[in-house]
Amino acid sequence: MNPYEFSELVADLFRAKGYKRIFSNPRVAHQFFDIEMYLDDKKVLISCQLNAHRTPIT
Repeated sequence: MNPYEFSELVADLFRAKGYKRIFSNPRVAHQFFDIEMYLDDKKVLISCQLNAHRTPIT
């Protein structure tokens, strides 16, 4: 899963929880957040972090 797909997965989870007007744009590097959404007129900003599994060098 790449970072864009991960961000979309997170956005889908919040949609299922009832958040509305979800805007996702993880490809813009100069923003401090990946997802903007609203719940009861309150703005919520989310920064998604996807860490790669590292294989040790043997």
